[in-house]
Amino acid sequence: MRRIRIDLIRSIARGWWPIDPKRVRAYRQMLREGKRPPPIDLGDRLPDGRWKLLDGRHRLKAAKLKGARTIEVRHVITEG
Repeated sequence: MRRIRIDLIRSIARGWWPIDPKRVRAYRQMLREGKRPPPIDLGDRLPDGRWKLLDGRHRLKAAKLKGARTIEVRHVITEG
C-alpha cells in the first residue's frame, strides 16, 4: 500500500450518488481515534494528471475534513 496526495485525486461520481453524512462521520471518528479506515482504490490518471477515484468517496471526504494531505491507497487499477 502507498499514500497519495489528496489533491491529486478526483471523484468522478460527484453528484451521481449523495454522500452519506453518517458514513463520513463514522470515518472521521475512526481517524480521531487514531484508527485507519480501509484504503481507497484509484484508477488510471486523468488527462489533468489527477487519479480517478474508484472506491472510497466517504473515506476521502472524511480525510479532507480532517485536514489530511495524503490518504492510503490499496490499488491503483489501470485500464490498459
